[in-house]
Amino acid sequence: MKDYEKKKAHLLTTQGVHCPVCFKKFVESDRIELAHRLRKDNPHVKMFGLSVIDHVSNLAATHKNCNSAVLINRATDPIQAHEKVVDILSQIMLNDPLVFEYKALMKAFDNIERRYIVNIVSVSQYEILENFFQHYRDL
Repeated sequence: MKDYEKKKAHLLTTQGVHCPVCFKKFVESDRIELAHRLRKDNPHVKMFGLSVIDHVSNLAATHKNCNSAVLINRATDPIQAHEKVVDILSQIMLNDPLVFEYKALMKAFDNIERRYIVNIVSVSQYEILENFFQHYRDL
């Protein structure tokens, strides 16, 4: 099973068999797509890296017509966008603490603007990541 299919199966298991946009139940004939919440384009990939952009928490299983509705626009909603990156980085570090791509993750962290982290959970996650990467830089 390809990575794409694994992610789709995981999302259908965790989000249920309903589209998060139109709330209609997926049927066998539907074309289900993986929609990126943070756009998968060169600026975002350079800023946050593929491990963040292609992370399952940045994806939603949607109908083809609903795909663009899950997009988080950094220009119009910077708080949600930056908090999404903090959440994804926290999940990567928590679920795979032996990740050897710390430099790439640190680059993604360095591109988060602290002023956009306002949710109390995101603030806690941000501070934990900040302490971790500071320790990593000191090595």
